[in-house]
This record gives sequence, structure tokens and C-alpha cells, in this order.
Amino acid sequence: MTASDYLSPEMQDVLARLASAAIGVNRYELSFPEARQALEAQRSWWNDVNPDLPRIETFTIEAAGSTFRARLYDPREGAATSTDTRPVCVYLHGGGWCVGSIDTHDRITRLLALASGLRVLSLDYPLAPEAPFPLALDALVELVSAPPTDPRIGEATGWIISGDSAGANLAVAAALRLRKAGLPAPVALLLFYGCYQKDFALDSYVRFGGGDFGLSLAAMRMYWEAYAANGGEEEELYPLYADLAGLPPSLVVAAECDVLYDENIMMHEKLRAAGVDAELVVVPQVIHGFLSYGRTLPAADATLSEAGAWLAAKVSEPA
Repeated sequence: MTASDYLSPEMQDVLARLASAAIGVNRYELSFPEARQALEAQRSWWNDVNPDLPRIETFTIEAAGSTFRARLYDPREGAATSTDTRPVCVYLHGGGWCVGSIDTHDRITRLLALASGLRVLSLDYPLAPEAPFPLALDALVELVSAPPTDPRIGEATGWIISGDSAGANLAVAAALRLRKAGLPAPVALLLFYGCYQKDFALDSYVRFGGGDFGLSLAAMRMYWEAYAANGGEEEELYPLYADLAGLPPSLVVAAECDVLYDENIMMHEKLRAAGVDAELVVVPQVIHGFLSYGRTLPAADATLSEAGAWLAAKVSEPA
């Protein structure tokens, strides 16, 4: 079976565009500094035509000994004088904890802010291998351990934690650590095609791991080796193995043709079994990372619209 047997015509067109632009360069075979540059260049066209928002501001945040960029997307008209204190949605980009940035995921975060009506704070968290586990998680937990007080972010009653791929892993790990410490829980978790464990024998790795569907088994091995180089708390590294009871309402979004598909289904099932208010959306005929290609892939923007509506509904529900 080839990609054409699984993928929608629009998804196949995206892969053809990516292959044409790569000019023989496979960024998964580059060093991490080179791969970061390659991904920034690759995503520039996909982020070239994006919707505007009333306020977008980039600034620096310090947390847990790390200093990194953050970008606030505020869709609220008249935000400077707004009394809206609804939660802020932190967004954690994907990229195997090793690549990616607030720039590579700019379209995603813009659309999520517009669809939800909420402020979205996108983070350039510390990247491995220079900053392996748990440095990114430490910074995230310190940031969200209490409601925001930074005037650049504005007043809010709490946090939502969202992310894709490695970012979804960090989101669940942060919720687990907050629960363990007895700190306020996130209002919700929004999880796009996350990586939650390290069993490479799962069927979705076998079906989609060869490289024809974007993210490969070899790439995931490389990312895990870089991120988990020093080991650490197993349940924070691999949250699928954790006790998930008491986590906040969660939306799990899985890509059908993704090496991580099986573990996303498993994460949803385990959340439900633990009594968590968890919902699952499976997006058919798309690959891992599909949200980045909304310029030509309708399924990407439609998924973000649905996820934003879910967030808005969760925020409006009585406590």
C-alpha cells in the first residue's frame, strides 16, 4: 500500500509540494540545527497567507531558569480595555522536542485563537538535545502553576494547555505534575496527534513508519533519544503509562495516517477509563502534522475550527 491508497487528494498534493520544495533534502537526516533552519524555510510558504488578529505581540519569558520567546495572539476587539478574564490557552508546538518554533506554527495558533475567541500564548520552549527532559516541562509547569500575572498576557482565571505532537506530550505531562503537586489544574487539555509512549511495534508504526507519510519510525527514535537522553520520571516522559485520573477535560485529535495514531486512540481510551471527560476526533486520510498545511488542505482549518469551538464551549461551562 502506498500513500495514494490512504491519503486524500488534497493531502497528496501537500506531500507533492513538500517534495518539490525539498529539492532532495530530507530534514529528518540533517543535524538538529540544520533541521530547524530547514523547517523554518519549509513552513514559510504555508504561513505566508494567514488571517490577522487585533493583537499579536512577541516577547521574552523567563521560567525555571530558561529564557525563550513567546507570542500572544489576542482575538478580542478592544482587548486593552477588556474585562474578559477567561483562561489563556498555552500552545506548545510540535517537532519532536528538537525542532519547530512559534513561527513554524503561526497559522495554527492564529486560527485557534480566532476559532475559540481566547488568547493563545505560543511558546518557544527550550529544545533538545541542548535542553533535554525535563527542562521544557519545568519551564511550562512554572509558567502555568498559577493564573497569569504578566501584564503582557493580561488577567485570566487560569490556563488551557494545548499542543501538537511533542507539545501534546508536554501538555499531559504538565497536567500530571500539577496534579501531583496539588497545584491548580488546567481548565482543559487540547491534544493534537501527540506522542505518549515509546513502543515502536504498534501497528500504526508498522503501517506508516517507512517515511512515505512524513514522520517516520526512524525520526521518532531519533527524537526520543535526544529528548530522553538523561532519563527521568517515566510517567512524565511517557504519559500513556501514567495514572490519568483527575486530569481536566481533554480533546484528543488523531491523524488517521500517522505513526502515532494508535497511541492517540489508546490515550483517549485510557483517559475515559480513568473517568476523565475526554473526546476523540479522528481526521481521515491525513498525515502527522497536517494542521500546518491549511493553506491548501481544508481538513487542517476545519479541524482547528472544531477544536476552537470545543475550547469555547468548555470555557463557558459552569465550574
